[in-house]
Amino acid sequence: MSDPTTFVKAKAFILRYPVLVIAIVGIVIRACLIPLFTYSYDIYHWAVTISNLRSGEGLYGLPGYYYTPVWGYMLAGIGNIADILGIANFGSLDPSLTFVADSEWPYYREMTYSLAFTILIKTLFTIFDLITAYLIYVLVKDHTKDTKKASAAFGLWFLCPIVIYTSSVHAMFDTIAVTALVLTLLLILRQKYALAGMVFAISVFLKFFPAYLIFILFALILRQGQTAGNRNKAALTAVSGFLLMTILIYIPQIIDGTVLDSFNFISSRVGEIGANNNGQTVDIISTIGYSLVITLQAITFPILIFLSWKIYKTPEKDEAFASKYMLFLMLSSAVIFLWTPTPTYLMIILPFLVYVSVTRNDKYIIPYILISVSAVLYSLAMHNYSLLFQLYEYSNLIPLDFLINGIGWLDMRMTFISNRTIINIILGAAETLSIYSIYLFAYKAHKRDKKAVMHT
Repeated sequence: MSDPTTFVKAKAFILRYPVLVIAIVGIVIRACLIPLFTYSYDIYHWAVTISNLRSGEGLYGLPGYYYTPVWGYMLAGIGNIADILGIANFGSLDPSLTFVADSEWPYYREMTYSLAFTILIKTLFTIFDLITAYLIYVLVKDHTKDTKKASAAFGLWFLCPIVIYTSSVHAMFDTIAVTALVLTLLLILRQKYALAGMVFAISVFLKFFPAYLIFILFALILRQGQTAGNRNKAALTAVSGFLLMTILIYIPQIIDGTVLDSFNFISSRVGEIGANNNGQTVDIISTIGYSLVITLQAITFPILIFLSWKIYKTPEKDEAFASKYMLFLMLSSAVIFLWTPTPTYLMIILPFLVYVSVTRNDKYIIPYILISVSAVLYSLAMHNYSLLFQLYEYSNLIPLDFLINGIGWLDMRMTFISNRTIINIILGAAETLSIYSIYLFAYKAHKRDKKAVMHT
């Protein structure tokens, strides 16, 4: 039988140090996932990029790196840490996995990666997960003075399934962009406009989605500047910080003439629209998807500008303004995705959705759950058996036939499309509806508030 005294002490400890307990739980979960499951496609490019840098070819001298420079600089730092730790081997081609080249899904890699390398990469993402959780904690604590709400917000981010999956399994750097975005907001609120502009540049040049929020962030700067009587100076300071950091980021590319190469990830996607896809279902869906994304920008930007204007002109002040601003910031981050995005992109919504859920309307916890669960399921469907390649390589737990038969079933066509495509369409639709649930809850809350005003 358990000692009641021990239980009471444990409960008291949890109540006294909830953030510490949440952090420990989150780290333990990640520690269990990190060495076992790895999505083989993206981490392949991180290994190739570090190898290219070691060869002296820079970020864009050889194929393999297709993003703006910021993440590349971080990979250079990871490569240096790997050298210090003696991690020379990042991964290797496994001949037994070459069967994936015949799959209709182009996002397999017949590669496996050393445990040391994957642990190194994913540990970095875990650190940024923790930093983001702390920044969200500070954001909530500053505005509400409520430690319990701040702790809840910390936990909703750090224990969020898609956040854990992105850093511990997918090994994608969206979490770093979110860290920089939340830090940008905190710096603006504390009127550190030059630093805010510089950090925002880092966020934008990690992932472009934070750039969509420039309108509503600028509305906050102008609003605070108007109150303090230095609106023009505040705006100019923020812009100067952004431009300075942009120049600093791109100095190496300016010197070696590879600035345009750093935007290949945009031009390559646009180039796929209307390209010859040879009738492959995956290529056709990709073409339709990219066309839809571009078309929807004609709706997205006007909505973002409208929301920014509304919050700038709102009569609320002080805490009422802060609460309403975070609501509008959440809505703006959700409006970016009127289409079905890659699940990791949705992490940009979560800090603001978490804030609104714990401070303004706890009903928003439903969209939070829907997004968290649907995004993970959609990721699992797309990554599927590739998550097991590393476990197959380093243990006897996964038979090769299991991988071959599983991927073969996903490629099987019961109708005119494969089982994989059917599953992806269903779960992609579920993810999209989870995003739209934010709009639904916002509309219902607006109607309820409007009705309450009419009856007063």
